[in-house]
Amino acid sequence: MEGAIGRVVTLGVTDQSATEVRRIQTINLIALFGMCFNLLYTVWLAFIDASELWPVMATNGVYVVVTALVLVLNTAGHTSAAMWLLVIGSWFDLVFATLLVGPPVFLFLLVLPITVALVAREGDLWTQGAFVALSTALVLLVVLVEPETADAIRGTSTETVMTVLSAICTALFIGIVAVYFKQVADTAEAEMVVANERSEQLLLNILPAEIADRLKAGEEGIADRFESATVLFADVVDFTPLSASMSADELVSLLDEIFRSLDGLSLI
Repeated sequence: MEGAIGRVVTLGVTDQSATEVRRIQTINLIALFGMCFNLLYTVWLAFIDASELWPVMATNGVYVVVTALVLVLNTAGHTSAAMWLLVIGSWFDLVFATLLVGPPVFLFLLVLPITVALVAREGDLWTQGAFVALSTALVLLVVLVEPETADAIRGTSTETVMTVLSAICTALFIGIVAVYFKQVADTAEAEMVVANERSEQLLLNILPAEIADRLKAGEEGIADRFESATVLFADVVDFTPLSASMSADELVSLLDEIFRSLDGLSLI
């Protein structure tokens, strides 16, 4: 990621493990998305009917402050606190907004289980499971309550627009997170390929290809028996003064040429 968005997403990233870096960046990305959307949504509601919709506007305003604090905490290295604040803040914001506005914003609740699953600490399955279960329970609770559409927008074109926006933004949130994680996965896979190639080359520089293949296949204690073998002893005359008169690159090149020649002779 580049530009202003990239700088925000990488807030708090230093020398952590790759898994923790991904977690920090995910928290920042979700907080940034929530902050920008709620700001725009609040301004739009103000133009519709501020006197009637002020409760949901206030709820959104509180969430903007919460997401800003999440970024501050993440920047300061308090990732767990940032995670809890983001999750709890998202729960309250989406549930209250749905109860206050009604069905037009119901789809936003679908991001709750996704959010908590993505920002929980890696390997902490109990916390992840509890988060997802609670988020799902909140969604079901709101469904059972069956909130009515706010009077200020009921039966108007605004209700339709809000329903469409709810669907678009929910899909957009899922899409952005999916693209981010795909980018992370693609980068990790590319780095793994490069690391494997370097490891392979290093192994082949030390061992014959046949032995290297057997080691990679899991064979241990390789000790082949040969009834007869030829041993070649060789000496480079005046090697010490010769090495003193050559650069390191020249010396390595010379030794490589000599050993290649000796390898060839030993196979004859």
